[in-house]
This record gives sequence, C-alpha cells and structure tokens, in this order.
Amino acid sequence: MPRLEFKTRIVSVEDSAAILIPQEAVNAHGWKIGDELQMDVCGHTLTICTREEEARRRKEFEAATDKVFAERGDLLRRLVQSEREDKERAERETAT
Repeated sequence: MPRLEFKTRIVSVEDSAAILIPQEAVNAHGWKIGDELQMDVCGHTLTICTREEEARRRKEFEAATDKVFAERGDLLRRLVQSEREDKERAERETAT
C-alpha cells in the first residue's frame, strides 16, 4: 500500500464533518467514490482502510498473536505469574 503524506482540512457538510482526501490518495489506494471505509484514530494518527483491508489486517494480527502465544506462551504465563507473586508480596509487606 503506498504511503502518501498530505495536509487536509476538516470541513462542515450539513450536520457532519468531512475530511477531504486528495484524489491522488484515493486513486493510489484503489478507493472509489462511494466506497465505505473504516477509520481508526489513535492519538493524532488516523488510519483509513476498506472493510476488506481491515478484515485482512485483523486476520494478520490474530495470526501473529497466535504465533507469539504458541512460541512464547509459557514464558508469558511465567511472567504474569511472577508479576502476581510480586504484587502479592508487596501487599503483604505493606499490610505488616
């Protein structure tokens, strides 16, 4: 997927707001007027993708997560257990 940077404005459209996307960006991503897009905001970052792209990204994320847990599950479980024990120990020391 091409990475394009551009400045845009938020404009008022009736009772809603719209973000204007340059036609170059629309074309580069294969979007068409009327396409439904998924938008995610994290901090000051806006990610836009189609439903199909979002579904693909979700599957890739789930596969990566499954792989990490398959390869590192035991280590992660031990880490969580260790953190629980540290917390319990600190609570006991505070209580005494």
